[in-house]
Order: sequence, then structure tokens, then C-alpha cells
Amino acid sequence: MKRFIDEGFLKNKLKYFLQCLIVTLFLLVILLLFDFVLKLSLVASIGATCFIIFTGPHKNASKYHYILGGYSVGAIMGTLCSFAQLSSHLPVGMWGAFAIGLSVFFMVVLNFEHPPAAAFALSIVSEGFAIQTLFVAFSIVGSMLIVRKLLRGWLIDLI
Repeated sequence: MKRFIDEGFLKNKLKYFLQCLIVTLFLLVILLLFDFVLKLSLVASIGATCFIIFTGPHKNASKYHYILGGYSVGAIMGTLCSFAQLSSHLPVGMWGAFAIGLSVFFMVVLNFEHPPAAAFALSIVSEGFAIQTLFVAFSIVGSMLIVRKLLRGWLIDLI
């Protein structure tokens, strides 16, 4: 029978607590700094990316290639669908679905798989295109990757 509490936690309690505390403090600062432009849908995408980067810092899914590539694909597909939606009579929800579907397709074809980036594409369509949203998203994601790089020798895979 599988244990209810992760064995890694039982062996590394202090690391688990400190690593989660670092993530919490980092996001607290970032979310307070960018509070004026953050939309709920973007925050969800950023939160999921943060989970991937800081709970599996040594796993493939948290590599720069996947994170930045995925967000780039999501940004492009979300922007294209957002502009297409402006000149269309189709509901926003349909354009959101197109943005996600196209993002997923191009992420797998280009080997940039990062699921939260599909949500980023949806947030661009649902909130409407704004260049500051792209700037903020890439600034936050870039900051997370820099923090991960600086702490890489200390961080452990929690999952």
C-alpha cells in the first residue's frame, strides 16, 4: 500500500518547507509588483508554471526550452486568435478553443510542450490582446527561470 505522505518529504522536511517558502515569497513580490496588469486567467497560467519550475527544477518540463518556447507559442496563437475574434461574429469561447488547440498543436510539433502556456493563449483571447500582458508574462516567467538557475544547486525535485 502506498504511503499517504511522500517519502521524499519524510527524508527532506526542511528542504520541502524552505523551497515552498521561497516560491511563496517570490510570487508574493512578483504578484504585488505586477498587480496593476495581472488578470485572473494569466495568474492561473503563471501559478501552474511556477509549480512546474519549483517542484521539479531538474526535470525536463522545467527547462528553458519548454517554458519559453511554450509561452512564445501561446503568445502567438493567443494574439492571432484575439485579433481574428475582433473581425468575427463567432463567440469569444470559440476563439479561445482555437487558441488552445493551435497552441497545443504547435507546442507538440515544435517540441515546446508546456501546458500552462495553452492557458496563456486562452487568457490573451478572453482578456483581449494587450502588449503589456505579454511583457508582464514573459518578465515573470523569465524571473522564475533566473531564480531557478540561481538556486539550482540547492533546489531538489519535490515531485
